[in-house]
Amino acid sequence: MATHANRAHSALGASSAERWFNCPASPRLSEGMPNTSSTYARQGTAGHQVAEICLRGGYAAKRFRGTTQEVEGEVVAITDEMLDAIQIYLDTVRRDYRPGDRLIVEKRFDLSALHPTMFGTCDAVLYRPSTGELKVYDLKMGRGYAVEVEKDGKPNRQLMYYAVGAALAKEESDDAETLLG
Repeated sequence: MATHANRAHSALGASSAERWFNCPASPRLSEGMPNTSSTYARQGTAGHQVAEICLRGGYAAKRFRGTTQEVEGEVVAITDEMLDAIQIYLDTVRRDYRPGDRLIVEKRFDLSALHPTMFGTCDAVLYRPSTGELKVYDLKMGRGYAVEVEKDGKPNRQLMYYAVGAALAKEESDDAETLLG
């Protein structure tokens, strides 16, 4: 498992999709700007690292009570508040899972068919071979900058981005093992 903070980020990435959907010039205008982090971002990264371990290992979030994660050279304490958010995410993914489904954790999607710089890593995707259904999941920790799952009855842009990535991956191969790769 690579630490989440060390992953490459797309100029037209999922986490910034709300911004560049509303202001298409923002990626170009942001070029050369320093990429700064914050306490909230490091906490979110630490939470995502814990959530990944939990999904892959079948653990409950409480297993990580009193632990820390290293993010960008800093030690981040895993708080009860973080664990509560992670457990809600885990419960949601696990509730949707049925025998025969494929759970894809931390899947990097290539959307270069739409634009050469588009790629991103989705927290979890559930693929149901029996129906061809894809569900995308994105852990939200609710700190610093609030992100709504739905706004005005529409899914957020980040989830739409990952859904397109999952659909493109599925279209490239009907073999679930390849999709999981």
